[in-house]
Order: sequence, then C-alpha cells, then structure tokens
Amino acid sequence: MEQKFENLDVQQRYAVVLRTICNMGLVLLFLTFTLYVSGIVKPLIPLETISQYWNLPLQEFLQQTGAPKGWQWLDHIKKADYLTFTGLIILAGVSGICYLFLLVDFVKARMTLYTFLVIAELLLIVLAASNLFDVGH
Repeated sequence: MEQKFENLDVQQRYAVVLRTICNMGLVLLFLTFTLYVSGIVKPLIPLETISQYWNLPLQEFLQQTGAPKGWQWLDHIKKADYLTFTGLIILAGVSGICYLFLLVDFVKARMTLYTFLVIAELLLIVLAASNLFDVGH
C-alpha cells in the first residue's frame, strides 16, 4: 500500500523561500568573489598578500592588517574582501528569513503555539547574531 504525503501550505512556502534565498545567496557569493579575485573592486587586504597573514594569531592578524572586529566589518563593505560576506550572510540568515515567512503564516492561521515557537526561535537567532554574549573564551 502506497502512502501519499502532502505537505502543508506553510511547508511548501518554507521550501520555496529556502530554495530562492539559497540560490540568491550562492549567486551573490559567486559574483562578489569574482569581483574580489578579478581586482575590479579593491580589497582591504590585497589578495597577493593575504596568505602571509594566515598563520598569525588573531590579535597579530588584526594589528598587522587593520582588519575590523565584530560588526565593524560593515564599515568596509565597499572593499572586495568584505563585500563577499554579503552572500555568506544571506546563506547564514536563510533560516531566520524563512522563519519570518512562517511567522506571517502562523499569525494569519491563528496558530498560537507555532507563532510563539517561531517568535522564540527568531529571538534566539537575533540574540546569537547580536554578539552581546562572549561565549567560548
């Protein structure tokens, strides 16, 4: 006996949003990396010299390169090496974006428990990304 599984509308929408955003992130990652390696957009740290810093401890790397810490990288978004982060951010944030779509669907459907769970998950995602807590040191 064959069972047919049907996805809920919210599952279908989640999958479409997930696929679309992942594809956008990958295309953006490819384009910004191409700008970086081609030299069309200048980086903060020249591509020819970046390998000489790879073996340095973090503090020395930051001191010698002038690289930003934490969210300060946004000040360098026009530099090719930091412009490539935009695609990575989209890929890293895809879950949060999908949860926003779920939130809208659950609120419209008056699914209180699911709405609460999605809000809690979104708060955890924002809290984790905020860099307010210094863990693991």
